[in-house]
Amino acid sequence: MKKIHLAQFSSDELRSLQELIKTELIKRHGTHQKKCSKSIMRRILIIHGLRPEDYTNEERAITEIRLYNSRFLLALPRIKKPPFMRKHYLSSLIAQNWKELYPRETDIGEYYVYAHVDPRLSTFVTTEDAGGNYGGQPFYIGKGIGNRAHDLKRNEGHGKTIKEILDATWPPTSIVNILFTGLSELKALEIESKLIYFFGIQYSIERKGWLVNLTQPPVPKFEGTMTFFPNEAWIDE
Repeated sequence: MKKIHLAQFSSDELRSLQELIKTELIKRHGTHQKKCSKSIMRRILIIHGLRPEDYTNEERAITEIRLYNSRFLLALPRIKKPPFMRKHYLSSLIAQNWKELYPRETDIGEYYVYAHVDPRLSTFVTTEDAGGNYGGQPFYIGKGIGNRAHDLKRNEGHGKTIKEILDATWPPTSIVNILFTGLSELKALEIESKLIYFFGIQYSIERKGWLVNLTQPPVPKFEGTMTFFPNEAWIDE
């Protein structure tokens, strides 16, 4: 079989190609329950086949990889780096469609997603569609309405951090950062889940992170892993 260089196709052409492949596979093999596992494997192979491979154009590679990482249910890459160094994957994670896990009729509402941050530590900064400038290092992620974000009482670990910040003469307003607004409750829950998954929980055995949240909300069953950027020096922002 002749190798196809996917980099020569536009994003729209790749999306069309994906649908054509999916349709053809359904015609050939059907959707019988007994073939479910094979269908999942085929989908994973299709996703892998659409992965960008042409890294000769740096700007195009970054754009295509971000698009690829957001179009499918892909897990964060397993790299031994703190969230500061993984910030370039957050935009794609936020853009992923998790509606199967958080079904809703609308994304619009009165809810928001917020972060409680430690302003004494290096500020986490990412793209605007992923929260932008967090104003410090996040140690708690939540959702709410009204004055919920400004209520600084959570769990014991959260309270200890709050006390240390206030004792260092930082005002309470420096701790609260509203990241996303105008959301329905389920959309807010979805974004909250993505951020907790991204930053990680301090008490997690599998992947320790920054947050003092006590639980990790549900995440979807991922179909693969996000593609690495070809050279992370290209995407320093």
